[in-house]
Amino acid sequence: MAALDARFAAFRDVTSYVRPPHSHGCPPVEVVPGVWTAHYHDIDAREKLLAAAPPTTLVVNAATADKCPVGAVSYGEGIEVLCVDGLLDDPEPLKKVDAMPQGAEKDAARAPRPA
Repeated sequence: MAALDARFAAFRDVTSYVRPPHSHGCPPVEVVPGVWTAHYHDIDAREKLLAAAPPTTLVVNAATADKCPVGAVSYGEGIEVLCVDGLLDDPEPLKKVDAMPQGAEKDAARAPRPA
């Protein structure tokens, strides 16, 4: 677990507390042959998923269920969904920021902090 914590810490050093909004517009992309990454809103229906990354047979959802409510039967026959729960790498202060309502206060809390 310590090695995983160290990896998350290294990742946080690069990414800081800045997170793209839900409409960040990153298109689905093939990161290695046969493995794609996509924003939930780009693949939230079977037709969208298959248009973005055909032929898909497995979707891995590592997001929290309240953000990306993908379940076992979300895409229908022939597409399995694996939900990875509890994979939260964000420290408690960021979780509190994410829970804030949208607005200037949340934007200020998300702003990069000086080193």
